Amino acid sequence: MRAFRMATAATRRCAAACSLPGCPPVFLALVLVLFPSGCGSRGRHADRPPPIAGTNARLEKDPGPAPGAALTEQDTALILARVATWFANALLFKPVPQEPADLAWTLAPLIVQEASGDNHPVSPFGSTTPQAPGPRTNPPPPNVHFASDVIQIRGHFHPRFTYWWPSPSGGRPHPDRSAIQGVRITLDSSGAPVIWEVLADPSGADVIFVARSLEQAAEKEFGRPLPGRRFAIETAPSNSPNTVVARLIDDGPVPMGPILYLSADGGTILTLICRCMPAQAANLVCTSYYQLVDRPLPLLPPPPMSDAFASQNKSAADSCRTGYDAPLEMRLRLPARF
Repeated sequence: MRAFRMATAATRRCAAACSLPGCPPVFLALVLVLFPSGCGSRGRHADRPPPIAGTNARLEKDPGPAPGAALTEQDTALILARVATWFANALLFKPVPQEPADLAWTLAPLIVQEASGDNHPVSPFGSTTPQAPGPRTNPPPPNVHFASDVIQIRGHFHPRFTYWWPSPSGGRPHPDRSAIQGVRITLDSSGAPVIWEVLADPSGADVIFVARSLEQAAEKEFGRPLPGRRFAIETAPSNSPNTVVARLIDDGPVPMGPILYLSADGGTILTLICRCMPAQAANLVCTSYYQLVDRPLPLLPPPPMSDAFASQNKSAADSCRTGYDAPLEMRLRLPARF
């Protein structure tokens, strides 16, 4: 309930900010108009992750290797390089205004897609291709589906909101994991969004973004990053070899949806930032809306987990939900204060 009360305050402060009437020529205006800065000031360019921890970092108990091939160093390096993504031209998609705004709308993402043409592009959210000359059509807003649920971690309940849409490779009535794109947001015990999970990455990686405050709490509790990891919140590579924390996200002044940076072909979420962080695009070609539609994720087989973890955490294994989520406790070192 506290999260929903916080959302009401956030809605009042965000309502005017999320109703851009036009397309400003300079994309930096997006951040200034959509949300007042409430995070620590940072440079114009995206931050880069710290180097991999050496072997002198503190070790944690290893419940056993997870099945499946681990990411290669090259795959990991390419994922981490995306945090510096910069678009020369981009499209902005935002949720249709809603009154009164609920928490699902408050946390809905802004989708910034790289534009590949100078004319009004046709997306959504497939390839951005210039529209043919002639009168421009005004199709209805595309749908972005959302689903909400609650998970329990160490006796605390955490709301989650998943925003998803069929990826360009989809189009089937019952899409599988490869045909879905989007993000899942997990709130902490105070109602603030602190974990953002990309639903599908072309590399097969489990790409996660974490709030800076959560990383600081993990570092205070667990110490330095483990060998082969960049952040204290990351578990040992042998526990979750396909999980990559791509970057830390500045904490917003109130709960708010993230900004997703989507590739021109619509298939890859390249990076994710808070609305209070500096924009990573120059020119806004066009602003459009999408319609939020309450629809659960399609049923999918649960992701694999190691036999050792499953035997030691039977309740977590039994409750593993469909939709790309091995338990967060397996993939991240979550601090007690979470």
